[in-house]
Amino acid sequence: MKTVSHAALCRLLAVLCLVFALCLAWPARASANSAGLPELTVLVPHAPKDMTVTLLDPDQQPVKELYGPERRGWEAYYRLTYAEQPPAGCWLRLQSGGSAVVCALPPEAFAEYNSLVTVQLGGAGATPRLTVGQPLTRRLLLCALRLLLTLGIEGTVFWLHGYRSKQSWRVFLLLNLATQLFVNVVFAGPYLNTYAATLALFGYLLVEAIVFGVEIAVCGKYMPEHGPQQARDCAALANFVSAVAGALVLAWLPV
Repeated sequence: MKTVSHAALCRLLAVLCLVFALCLAWPARASANSAGLPELTVLVPHAPKDMTVTLLDPDQQPVKELYGPERRGWEAYYRLTYAEQPPAGCWLRLQSGGSAVVCALPPEAFAEYNSLVTVQLGGAGATPRLTVGQPLTRRLLLCALRLLLTLGIEGTVFWLHGYRSKQSWRVFLLLNLATQLFVNVVFAGPYLNTYAATLALFGYLLVEAIVFGVEIAVCGKYMPEHGPQQARDCAALANFVSAVAGALVLAWLPV
């Protein structure tokens, strides 16, 4: 009768622990409606702690104060749920420390079911700059942050397992650059809204499983320094540690 190897059991346990850790770390809010109401998220980098954001009508009269802030790292998120789409020509008022600035909301701010606008605050007396969606600089910064985090964690695991040859590190770097590029292209984000984050969770687990399998197979074939089995086991452990630690760290950082 064929028995399951110790390494195979370890890999299976690692995958199960990964799924469990990601489910715990992924932020989510419950909603009585399966899809929830349409939602606008206002992202404000480096927002003051006492800042409030209010939706104003075309005549700049207050309509509703946005819920928030929810903070991740250097970003603050303010949310507006609505049953009926606000009329064209609305404004946002950002108030902090007794002073307030307003910026116009373009019609495309409500074009999506779950929309995002980014407000870049200027200096004293400067007009804030509003962008529908996320700026390219934010996307590049978060991609670089995820890549460096992955390389640091997985590289430490490989180093502690005695991998020192140039061949091993070339394979490691090229493989991680390729897989992280794949993950970042698939999940260009941001997934700040509840409904989008819930859907993205299932896709993220599938993509991580693909990356997990690809890295184990490639390391086993092209890292002969300590034999194929140790390379596969090391790749499995590195991916597991990276996924768990990364999920815990990114639970506190922007996504």
